[in-house]
Amino acid sequence: MKNFKCDIYKIDGAENFRDLGGYDTKTGKTVKKRFFRSASLSALTDKGKADICELGIDCVVDLRSSFEIEKNSDAIIGYPGVHYEKVPMLDHIMSNVAQGLVKFPSSMAKMYMELLKESPQSVKSVFDIFAGPYNSILFHCTAGKDRTGIIAMFLLSLAGVDEDTIIEDYSYTEMLMDYADRPPELPDYLFRSMPETMRTTIDFLNQNYGGAVPYLKNAGISEAGLKIIKGKIIDS
Repeated sequence: MKNFKCDIYKIDGAENFRDLGGYDTKTGKTVKKRFFRSASLSALTDKGKADICELGIDCVVDLRSSFEIEKNSDAIIGYPGVHYEKVPMLDHIMSNVAQGLVKFPSSMAKMYMELLKESPQSVKSVFDIFAGPYNSILFHCTAGKDRTGIIAMFLLSLAGVDEDTIIEDYSYTEMLMDYADRPPELPDYLFRSMPETMRTTIDFLNQNYGGAVPYLKNAGISEAGLKIIKGKIIDS
């Protein structure tokens, strides 16, 4: 992994826990370590909660579907000094699939494109939280790969990180998650983070919205909000 510059953290009860920092932008700046990403926090221990606070994280954004949250709520909820927000993404897919009402799309890229087409309001809600009065923010879904990967892609794009680096960052999940007990009936792509999946997603954004940042603007995120978030990611 030639561009691997983010830090990986051993947080008791949470997998795939890393920051978005360390990457160089196209303007020669460096991404700060103020945004963190992970898999589910439902198994977080007391030590894990304390470790999260020691990182300066004062806000957690849960991207899981309503069904997933109801089944396994975040253990960080109610912990002193940490604000919790839930913004369900892929809710219409994940909740229905979990209940056996619909089938998964034929590929991960198709699921991502569906998310982008159907969820601009959810993306806006997430970024409105990012623009709020929080020092450092952790966002996560179940595996910290898909919904989390899309939000990470938007943040790194806003920071000015090049597409190849963003795609490589997305691919790291495959070496950080343990899928030994994965249900055999689920599609293989759910347990992969192949570079071509994010490449297809970024190409879709470029062709249909003019890129990641124009998508954010079209979703209704204000210029002031984007400026605040960018200021949290890189030095102005």
